[in-house]
Formats: sequence, C-alpha cells, structure tokens
Amino acid sequence: AFEYTLSEKKEEKSSSLPLPSEKAVAAYTAEMGGEKWQEEIIQWLEQDPKRILFFLPRFIQAVKLVSVKLLDMSQFIIAKNVDPCVWEHLFQPWECLGAFDRKGEIEKALLQGELIVSHYRDFGKTFLNNCIKNSSLSSKNGRALKGKFEGVPAVICGAGPSLETHFARLKDLKDSALIFGGGSAIMPLAKHKIPLHFIASIDPASPPFRFQEETYSDVPLLFQRQVDPQLLSKHQGPKLCYGKSGSFALEEFLFEDEVFDTGWTVGTFMAAVAIHFGCDPIYFVGMDLSVSKEKRYVSGVEGEDGRIDVLEGVNKRGEKVFTRPDFLAAKEWLEVLARNHPKKTWVNLSEGLCIEGIPFGQDIPNERKGDLFAKVKTEVEKLTALAYSDKKQELENSIQKTARAIHGALAALAEERSPLLFEIELEEEPFYTKHLVPLWEVWKHLLQKREIVSQMEDSEREKKIQQLLFFQEVIGEFT
Repeated sequence: AFEYTLSEKKEEKSSSLPLPSEKAVAAYTAEMGGEKWQEEIIQWLEQDPKRILFFLPRFIQAVKLVSVKLLDMSQFIIAKNVDPCVWEHLFQPWECLGAFDRKGEIEKALLQGELIVSHYRDFGKTFLNNCIKNSSLSSKNGRALKGKFEGVPAVICGAGPSLETHFARLKDLKDSALIFGGGSAIMPLAKHKIPLHFIASIDPASPPFRFQEETYSDVPLLFQRQVDPQLLSKHQGPKLCYGKSGSFALEEFLFEDEVFDTGWTVGTFMAAVAIHFGCDPIYFVGMDLSVSKEKRYVSGVEGEDGRIDVLEGVNKRGEKVFTRPDFLAAKEWLEVLARNHPKKTWVNLSEGLCIEGIPFGQDIPNERKGDLFAKVKTEVEKLTALAYSDKKQELENSIQKTARAIHGALAALAEERSPLLFEIELEEEPFYTKHLVPLWEVWKHLLQKREIVSQMEDSEREKKIQQLLFFQEVIGEFT
C-alpha cells in the first residue's frame, strides 16, 4: 500500500489543485478544482481507462461544483468511505490531491486489502491441504495449558537484528522465564545454544533448512494446523496444537475446536500463547519488525525472503526505519493485545518499531522461578491427545457435487435457461458455502472492477458466468 504512494499530503491555501502524475492509476481529493482544472482532470482520465478519481467531499454541497461532463464519467466516483475505493487499485500507484486529510485511512485500508489478497492468493489450497494432512498426525491439545504458568515471565524471541544483543542474557534465564523461539529465529538461537522452553511455527511453507532435525528436537512445538506437514512430521518432541486460525471458513467444517487468534506472525502467535499460559511480565527481544542498518534479520537466519521493506516507521530513538505490511500488521495486532490485557506488564527490549502500549525497557530480571524445564515437562505430559477427526472423504464428495452443479449452471446459462435449480443444490454443499463463496467475496473486487464491468454488454449475466468460471478454476486446484 505505502510502496505505491506517489505524493504526500500538501496544504493548499489556494483553490487550485495539482493534477495527478502520469504514473498514478488512482487519485483522491476532498476538494473540487475550478473549470480549467476539471477540464484537465477529464483529459487525464481519458488518457487511460484504468484511471480513476475518487471525490470524498467534506460537505455534500461540494458536489454542486462538479461539471456535468465529469459527473457523467464512469471513472469519476463520489464516495464517503475509502474501503470500497481501495479495491479498485490494489498494488497500483495512487496519490492524494490538495489538502486531503484521510491519507492514513486509505493506507490502512490498502494494507488490509493487500494482505487479504496475498493470504488468499492460491485459493487456500496449501493452507487447507496442510490442515487435512496434519489432522492425522499425533499431537496434543495445547489449549489445555491455559493458566498453567500464571505469573511466570515470558520472553518472546523474534529474529530481528537486535536479538544478537540478548544472547548472553538469554542463556542465564532458563529458570527465570519461559523462553519462546519461533520461525526465522530458531537457527540463530540454536547456533548460540539458547535454552528454549517452547518453539513455534505457523507458516504453511517453512523453508526446510530453518528447522533441522537435531534443532530443539525434544522441545515442545507450538503450532496451528496450517503449518507445513513436513516440519510437523519430522519434529520428535511434543507437538502442541492450538486449533484453527479462522483464516478460512472451511476450517469450521473440518474441525470442531475453537478459533485461536494468532495474529500475523509467529511472534504474535507466541505472544498470544504466553497470554494463554498466564505469563506475566511479557518481554520482547528481537521483535524489531523493521530494517535496521540494512538488516532485517539477525545473523544466522537461513533462507531470507525477497520481500521489500518500503513502509516508513519510527524506532525508539525517533529514527526513521522501514518495514513491510505483515510486520506493520503485527505491530498493530500487538498494540490491541496489550490494550486488551492492561493488567499485564509488557516490556519491549527490541530496537525497531515503537509498539504503543508496550514500552521500551532495559533488561530482564534474573529471578529464579524454579525448574521451569521440569515444570514444562510435567504439564505437557498431562495433556491429552487430540481426537482424530477425518472429514476428508466428506469434503471430497462435496467438491465433486459442487463441480457438477456449477457445470450444470454454466450449461443452463449457455442455453439461456435459469440456473436456479443448480444454485439450490450448491447451497447444500459445504465446499461451496464455506469456501467458494467466502473466496469470491475477496476475488470479486479484482475480477469485477469498474473498468471490466463497464465493458460488459449484459453485465448481470456475464458477471454470473465469470463467477461460475472462477469457481471452476478454484475446484481445479482441489481435484
């Protein structure tokens, strides 16, 4: 979202407005320029049918200032809320014109939209296939550990560059705090022989070299069902499941347990588990959530990804740092978590983004709380195994019935008959109601943009056909 912002908000005292740049696809304004400006903005819109101008007036009377020609253009949209607007230009360059004070609102809506699209990019195939495969693997109910470590400090280890400054201290804390390490932080922590009480993973496709078989092989692994099955099957220690994530509605059909909100990253997942355990205080180390001195991760992280950090933020020294959408979403999620648990003591020992409600601190007290490894071992051994719930065959049957009904609906439309009977059949199928329909609620914004629909001769019929063809494509990924 932020990567494609091409202009900052400008305070304009004059009634004249700047024109959008040639690179911009979308522009926002709360003001309306004069006759000459409107003629020029019409020319700008006519140069590219993909361009769009959103007018969000502070007062509805301002609409009277818009020329009839501009009002008649399909590329000119009067809006009140920014949320529907941003779906027209996800991952595209955009700008704000004049004294526009809702830029932050647009950025947030874009961030959410782009993260949602990224999450659903493969139609949930990897995520849901992992859930099905992992349901047959032996694991224990991690949620039964609720409150079992009341008042025990927790240290959440991220993989940010500042983690290096805490290695020496972490080695001394094995009986003073529960130490959590997850994701990219595992290998650096292992190389420095940091004692971990729990390791964690939620990534559906973890690079295999980040988790080696001999790395913390006997340490309890915290996971959710979408995690990479290879990682789960190779781990020799206890596997503690934290249910379903709630990311896909089809999880409700496949599993009966409750949703456990993990946030956006393995760091937020570990923080949520620490709260579930009853831990207090909760310390964050290496949770930089940003690039520091051109480094995103601590030394020793294997298989760094190619994502670009382009979003601006501020660290604890007031210096500008850069981050990326999932890190920024994690920051905001942690801020909400801290607000929801005001009686907990939160301390951020990282060097990156400021997290509101989690003040920066200096050190972690080394006050012995007993043999914490023994305590963890005892509590984990008490856990019962998760019941195996196999709905794979039922799901496959539903996919086949859904495919036949969609084929029938398309045939009916081709023959100019009503597809109503097939639509009634679809409403009975869980794969349709709990997967295809929710997917469409995301993808329709991309597949049925204003410029696409405007070119349709019979928009209602063609939109329906496009929807059914999309459903066919998704089914093809699952068969």
